[in-house]
Amino acid sequence: MAEPLPVSESRIKKHVWAPTYELGIFSEREFLESTGYELRNLGYSQYEIHDWGISLLGRMDDVYRLNISLASASRIVIRLITMKAGATEQVFKGVSQFPWELWLPLNPHRCTLDVRVHMQASLVHHEGQAAKAINQGIQTRLERVLNCSPGVSKENPADTQGVYVQRVYGHFTRNTLVLSLDTSGEHLHRRGYRLNPGPAPLAEHKAGALVQLCSRVCPDPRWIVDGMAGSGTFGFEAAMKVLGIPPGRSRHFAFQNWPSYREKPFGHWSRSTLLPQHFMSYSNRDEQGSRGSGNDPGSVGVYALDISRKSREAWKQNYQGFHKLSASRLEQVQDKDFLNLDPGSLGLEGQGWLFLNPPYDYRIPGQMDTLYGSLAKCLQTRWIGGYPGGICLLLVPHKRLFPLFDGFDRCFPDFPFNHGGTKVHVLGLSF
Repeated sequence: MAEPLPVSESRIKKHVWAPTYELGIFSEREFLESTGYELRNLGYSQYEIHDWGISLLGRMDDVYRLNISLASASRIVIRLITMKAGATEQVFKGVSQFPWELWLPLNPHRCTLDVRVHMQASLVHHEGQAAKAINQGIQTRLERVLNCSPGVSKENPADTQGVYVQRVYGHFTRNTLVLSLDTSGEHLHRRGYRLNPGPAPLAEHKAGALVQLCSRVCPDPRWIVDGMAGSGTFGFEAAMKVLGIPPGRSRHFAFQNWPSYREKPFGHWSRSTLLPQHFMSYSNRDEQGSRGSGNDPGSVGVYALDISRKSREAWKQNYQGFHKLSASRLEQVQDKDFLNLDPGSLGLEGQGWLFLNPPYDYRIPGQMDTLYGSLAKCLQTRWIGGYPGGICLLLVPHKRLFPLFDGFDRCFPDFPFNHGGTKVHVLGLSF
């Protein structure tokens, strides 16, 4: 096989970095407001909201920044081709004329294509044939220009080291095809810090989206308490928010495999701080007072509690991953029952965020009503009124439990989301 032809820097600059593209930010419908809030905080005021997510115009630099910075997004794609597609032959011809050598790795052993097709009143009716035409069109272009094609070589079937899967999305509407490349690679909830998911873990991007809701209601928390921490997702995501840590700082993205990848802009955005706030480390507590106590207006204390030994072990393992990502230290998880907790024992003052993700359904059979009744009583007697301006974000598995919290002021309308195949409702309670 001949060596691939080089892709010149001038072609990369002119045809990849210079143009403006339509970018698609996949986000779950329930969390679109959180994603929009994040975009506005990043300075993106012009965007459109769809059922599947958000679209906006941007360049390659924005591709890097959004992948690294967004906490609530699932995936980001870049639209490359809009073409007529009345038949599979037309699809093949149009796709094979696009300069894929600027977008896909030159090494034929590096990339395997995963073409995903969606059709809406399309003149091309067969999804499998359409996907095949797209795949063959890309390979034909690369074979013609680079004398190679993506995919593991048949001559070296065992040579799979470094192979990655590149998703290609084809959206057919009537006689039009829109072709996009996935820029993210693995789902964006994979931050890199969760080494032990623990039982029934909440996906990081969903926790990140709920943290954004808390930030809208209470933008300047003095403390964060993860009252039933489990493996720690809420606390870690909240800590990243107040620290201004980009959630994608320590992970790999699909665009890093492309010929156009540039380390300098990637390093810039991965090292950037989203919301520069001082975060007092545990080692400084004795010298500067209790975190969140008001002695330092910029300090934020993060506390995690759980009575399960297994959950605390999972938290500690994930904390090691978080510490590598942030180089910051948190208070170690405490063996305390939230229902018996005196908030004053943590030295809390001022407003803050309280997260409660209790066990439910099969994990506590027959005890759910009792647990949530105790939670309502605990919040009413020990928390409400003591920390004005703060918020409690509570996950509730069934609407029949809502009356337990009728006496509480709400920060935002209740809404459901899917958590591990179960519909869970979010309550935002004002302190």
